[in-house]
Amino acid sequence: GGGNDSFEVLYANGAMMLTTGFERGQLIGKSLSELEAWTDDFKTMVIGDVEAGLALNHVPLWSKTRQESPVYLSFLPVQSGEEAVKHYLVIHHL
Repeated sequence: GGGNDSFEVLYANGAMMLTTGFERGQLIGKSLSELEAWTDDFKTMVIGDVEAGLALNHVPLWSKTRQESPVYLSFLPVQSGEEAVKHYLVIHHL
């Protein structure tokens, strides 16, 4: 639900391309939900926490490409002075 359900990729560094197996052009503008093998229940839980403005640490990245190294994401809310959190910094952990 809401506008956060796509987890649109706005920027991808070299590590993200290496671990997912996708080129930058294949990542930018795509949704993490499209790229990842997350279950509907898992997406609902993550989206609920993100919409509540909570920080999430070490969310497992289950890539459909089944990368060799385990990858985790942390969603860290970026406060903009408004009440609702609209942006997150997402950190990739290997």
